[in-house]
Amino acid sequence: MNSNSGAKLSSGDNLWLRALYMLILAVVFGVCETILYLLAIISLIHRVIKGENNQHIVTFGGSLGRYIQQIANYLTFNTDRTPFPFDTWPGNEKPASESIKSSTNDIQSKAKSDNTQSKAEEPRPYV
Repeated sequence: MNSNSGAKLSSGDNLWLRALYMLILAVVFGVCETILYLLAIISLIHRVIKGENNQHIVTFGGSLGRYIQQIANYLTFNTDRTPFPFDTWPGNEKPASESIKSSTNDIQSKAKSDNTQSKAEEPRPYV
């Protein structure tokens, strides 16, 4: 989270205002949780029927998960930065750990395909 942007409550702001934000965001958290469950069910059904992920659902589900995390951080006083609608909606960038994991998987997949291709291209000895 970028600490330079978004609505922030300074230490001198009224705690009652934060309590009001917390009440609103607690309700939003519950709604988002239900939406996330529905997305999981729809994704499973789509995967069973089509055999592949729906990228729109994957992207939205990822950003919704980050939004839920932002709300949880605000509700538990881990941050003073208020999440959406008081700030922007979280983007669909991947956390660093996921980027590293997908890069590693891509490299391993490429190495396997290179090994398979080189074995297929080797001439066979005549019998």
